[in-house]
Amino acid sequence: MQYYFVEPNDVWMFRDARPFTAGADFAARSVFPPTPQTMQGAIRTGVMEQRGVNWTAGWAARLKDPALLTRLGFTAAGEATQFGDFSLHGPFVGCQTGQVIEMRIPLPLDTFVEKNGSLTPLQPSKSEPISNAPSKLISNAPPGWKPLVKASVPDGGSEDKNMLSKPSDDQFWLDARGIEAWSRGQVPTSAIAEGSLFGYEERTGLAMDSARRTYRPIRPGAQEGMMYRARFVRLQSDVGLLFGASEPVLTTEGSLLIGGESHVGHYRAVTYTPPRAVLPAHGRVKVALTTPAWFSKGWHPKDIFKALFGEGVELVSAVLGKPQPIGGWNMQQKTHKPLANYVPAGSVYFFENVSRLPDAFTETPANALDHVKLGFGAAVFGSWDYQS
Repeated sequence: MQYYFVEPNDVWMFRDARPFTAGADFAARSVFPPTPQTMQGAIRTGVMEQRGVNWTAGWAARLKDPALLTRLGFTAAGEATQFGDFSLHGPFVGCQTGQVIEMRIPLPLDTFVEKNGSLTPLQPSKSEPISNAPSKLISNAPPGWKPLVKASVPDGGSEDKNMLSKPSDDQFWLDARGIEAWSRGQVPTSAIAEGSLFGYEERTGLAMDSARRTYRPIRPGAQEGMMYRARFVRLQSDVGLLFGASEPVLTTEGSLLIGGESHVGHYRAVTYTPPRAVLPAHGRVKVALTTPAWFSKGWHPKDIFKALFGEGVELVSAVLGKPQPIGGWNMQQKTHKPLANYVPAGSVYFFENVSRLPDAFTETPANALDHVKLGFGAAVFGSWDYQS
């Protein structure tokens, strides 16, 4: 993989899946980081524009390097029906400290943030499976499902004096040191408050009529224009997007149109090594998603376990975030892409009897681009043990 680090020239806008029209009763909301689907579109467009492509009819036939069409998944007519010969890893939140680029991931949901800011892990309990609980407990948990309980931490969790005491519903992230501790089955010493990486700001504007080069009236003949509100994301200094590409399709350094409102980011090729996955001898592996994942059975990907983790694998428990709806706009067909719910980054799955680790943890919806090559289902792997 060749990794790239992209920093914004201003704010960015990566809209969520909710519909948005100027004059309506809701705002356009930005999510961060963007989905792999959004990132691949920006990259493919950027690569073509670096080759001088003019996006008018017949642009593919005028391309001086027709082999590039195949590499990026375009047909000879310029239709993006596949993903191409390269694959992506990410995108992730990246942070530069000196000359070093590190990844930041959402705090895995098996790590509980106390009201005073200390961290406590959640682990599967050795107690009776949920399916054996008294009949008064109603649950759709699979057979043998183990409940998650707070693990006992002798020192009461982390006591890093530099970590702010935040309510548990705030958003937190892990740095490289925290990811390594989590992977070893240890409690990270601290978590990073989201505000130290990026924040959101809302702006108000008027919908424009490009033909008349003026605002669009709220109704014919009206003086009032159609107003809208949009929430943009503003990154802190030295924070950007980190992603990898299996081929150096981009130039070493340059600008990239990314997100809505034609905002620009400056990217450069960087040296980066992702966290190394180690299979523990006891075969108990927890998987924390770092990009969203899609499964044909919703959150429970039963049919792909053996193919990904080995014949004897067993899903013991999981802790999941709210479903993340992902859709988009099909520019060729001028219509919306099907909206689907994805398991969000930060969700954690607990497995037993794992004999191998996959490159990615996701399936691909029907008639969609290969999600593994797109960058969905990226994950970090860790070790866990039962809580007595």
